[in-house]
Amino acid sequence: MQRARRLLWSWCGVGLVAALAACGDDGEGARAVDASELDQGGEIDVADTTTLELGPELVDDASPEADVDTVGDASPEVDVDDTIDDASPEADDDTSADTTPEPLPGFGSISGSCGFISAELANPEPSLWHNRIDFGDDPYDDEDIDRLSDGAREILADGNAGGSSILSEVFAFELLARCEGATLLKTENEIVYDVAAKITDMIVAIDEHKVGANPTRAIGFPFDAPYTVEQARAILEKKLGDINSSSAAVAEEDRWVKQVLTVFAYADEHAARVEEAWHGIDPGLRADTIVVVTVTDGEDRFIYSND
Repeated sequence: MQRARRLLWSWCGVGLVAALAACGDDGEGARAVDASELDQGGEIDVADTTTLELGPELVDDASPEADVDTVGDASPEVDVDDTIDDASPEADDDTSADTTPEPLPGFGSISGSCGFISAELANPEPSLWHNRIDFGDDPYDDEDIDRLSDGAREILADGNAGGSSILSEVFAFELLARCEGATLLKTENEIVYDVAAKITDMIVAIDEHKVGANPTRAIGFPFDAPYTVEQARAILEKKLGDINSSSAAVAEEDRWVKQVLTVFAYADEHAARVEEAWHGIDPGLRADTIVVVTVTDGEDRFIYSND
């Protein structure tokens, strides 16, 4: 009887050892990759568990009798939603949503549309854009000349061919230089024409293309008087007509690919009237000119001065 018992226990022992061995293959064997993690901290590094190589053999060996506790311990720690969100298109969109370049430093703080002209040079249609320049509580005077770009200082030194404030030309160039990387090629008295015509205020280089540039001002007198669509239409039609005239007459050596008209607007109301008027102007007069409406803020009256 005792021999029979010993045989029975021996048989059960063999079965138990085999069963434990099988459990070891499915349980500890599956977690052997992270053994070093357990030795060091006693916890599994969740980020590393995503790199486990679950081969076909391991998957095939899995059965309903697998160690449920082992699977359950690992699953709540893996944040599937976070892993998916990190790789989603929305994450990429957030990093590239704002592609507007920062303007270069200078006199006045520029905001709004910036860095768009290069792409517009190949566009055969006219376009209208908006930005702002804020002079704060510091109106421009001769002490600020060192804060201007080299091109702006050259415009001041060369002077213009007459008309009102040269400072509107200076700051029209400053916007192009700081926002578009423009460099000055010629001031208005240096541009060559084949026949007598209206003249463009300057030629600048943007991405190695010659571009004509001109300023005008949307302002009533007194300065705070209401500004009408009719007033805006009058200045736009005059300046766009002048631009078409100079484009037709410019000599080949100075020929530009396109022209830019900067409209300095005294307030948001003035900018709104300019845009409304622009939409109602004959397409032939608008041609392919890029119009940039720049609202001036702060101590900005020097832009509109006739001195």
